[in-house]
Amino acid sequence: MSKKNVGARLKEVRRALNLTQHQLAEILGVSRFAVIKWEKGERDIPTEVYEALATKFGVNINWLLTGEGEPFITPQREMVKKKTIPVS
Repeated sequence: MSKKNVGARLKEVRRALNLTQHQLAEILGVSRFAVIKWEKGERDIPTEVYEALATKFGVNINWLLTGEGEPFITPQREMVKKKTIPVS
């Protein structure tokens, strides 16, 4: 299991998607401040955000919560590696 917390894993996902905090916030329909607080572990991530991360980006929610498994569900993992994942 990863020693990182959920916020650190969210930041890792955001960077893998090559998104700024502002861009991720816009896509998720939240403020940049919310993304900052989540990444720092100062606020809990709402359930609907987990759902959006899974739906829009193919994020493996089990990995995001626990650090177990892969960050992305195939085929999104390959798209991220190639930096071709759609962001909207």
